[in-house]
Amino acid sequence: MSDAWCVMQILRMPLFQLPQLISQLVNAQVAITRLREFLAAAEQHSMPETAPASTGISHTLLDKTPGKGT
Repeated sequence: MSDAWCVMQILRMPLFQLPQLISQLVNAQVAITRLREFLAAAEQHSMPETAPASTGISHTLLDKTPGKGT
């Protein structure tokens, strides 16, 4: 066998895996960018005043303030 054939046989699997590697590197870069943006964002301290309607919790129960006599 020629030297070129041996080199091609050695490089065959890495060359087949190259597109997958590129895809994974792009996905990792996107994830890192999203994490950086998330960690750099300002904290949100406000809480919603009422629960979402899908929870089944009555809004009137949440709106009662202690000490108002209701």
